[in-house]
Amino acid sequence: MYVTELLKRQSTWFHNVRLLSSSYSVWRVELMHAVVLRQKNKLSLWYWSHALQRKALLAWLMYWRRRKRKTERYSIAMETYRIRLLTAGARCWIQYAATMQDQRLKQVLHLQAKGAQATIHCVKRCAVHWREVCRRRRLGSGLGKHGELHWTKSDWQDRGRSHDDRGRSHDDRGRSHD
Repeated sequence: MYVTELLKRQSTWFHNVRLLSSSYSVWRVELMHAVVLRQKNKLSLWYWSHALQRKALLAWLMYWRRRKRKTERYSIAMETYRIRLLTAGARCWIQYAATMQDQRLKQVLHLQAKGAQATIHCVKRCAVHWREVCRRRRLGSGLGKHGELHWTKSDWQDRGRSHDDRGRSHDDRGRSHD
């Protein structure tokens, strides 16, 4: 019995040692595998974070470049718009000044023509008047004794009147006296 007991104990111990050694070796292999896997995960996460940082940096750089180009385009567009507005404003002011100058010139010419017409009318009226005075004198008494002209009452009445082409007399206000 003692021997059987001993053999049982030895076989149990041997079985346990064998089981422990095989489990330990499996556990050790699995542990090494887990450590390697953990290291690979760390390395892959490190590469992934660097790739992500690179993508973020490139995206930020592209965003900055787009924004810079947009700002440049906007400033160029605003400068072009400002120049266009200034040009249009200057063109309108020049056209307005030219129009006003033309209107002033037309008004001056109109006033000069009106003044010239009034002068011509006055000269014509005086000429018609003196022609009538001379015609009456030639027909009438003529010269006085000392060579001066005599004014008749009709000459004084006709003074200030003019005669139109039909022989009708008008005063300075345009009223007819025939």
